[in-house]
Parts: sequence; structure tokens; C-alpha cells
Amino acid sequence: MNNIKESVSLVTPAKDVLLVKKIAYFKLLELMYQILTKDLLHSKDSQIVESYLGQKPNQGNELSADIIKLSLEFKRTSYEMEPEYKDLLRKLNCAKYNALMTVVSCTQNELKFYNAFLFKENPAKNERIWEELLMLK
Repeated sequence: MNNIKESVSLVTPAKDVLLVKKIAYFKLLELMYQILTKDLLHSKDSQIVESYLGQKPNQGNELSADIIKLSLEFKRTSYEMEPEYKDLLRKLNCAKYNALMTVVSCTQNELKFYNAFLFKENPAKNERIWEELLMLK
């Protein structure tokens, strides 16, 4: 997970490689939440969560919560200053949103979570979904 947390705004000659890796990480997380059950990914008895934490989970939702937090970053991220990476950044935003949708649908069954995580925009906090996914700016 630490690789996903690396700052996208770092200026490196291999930035396109970093972006492609991040896209792949989110696609793998999406696939994991599509294939495996909620009990395997989101419970106190989850060996996957225990392996992720390096210890027995307190609540069992730690992995899901971290993925949701990382995925939601796309709402607040603007990439206007990096036009050479526009296509890769749009694909990264889409990969984050797809992972977010899959985690929420795997772990939640209340409408409020879908609304809060998948559809709610807050322009006052510069949180936009569709502008970032479609790169409308």
C-alpha cells in the first residue's frame, strides 16, 4: 500500500511509470473486492486484513477504510499543471473511482454510504467527481 501513497506530484523522469503502477494497484484492489467475499476482506477474523496490518485487526474494516480514503483523493486532486500526463491521470482517477465503487458495494448495504462516497460532490471544498473523471477542466 505504501507505493499507492507516493505523491503523484513528485517530479521524476519515470512519472509515467509511477502513474501506470498506481493504476495497476487500484485495478488489482478492485478485482480483489469483486472476487472475494466481505468476510474475507472486512471482518475481525480476516487473514487478509491481519496480513495488511501486521497484527490482528481491531475492527476488521481497516483495509477497506484505507482503500476508500486513498480512492477518494481523486475528488480533490487537480492536475491542470501537468498536461503531458493528462490521459494517465484521468485513467488513474477512473481506476480509483472503480476501486471505490467495488469496495463500497462489497462492504456496505446502506444507501448513505453510496451517496457519501460515490455521488456527493462539494464544490466549496473543491471536491468534484465528474470533472476529475472526465477531465472537463
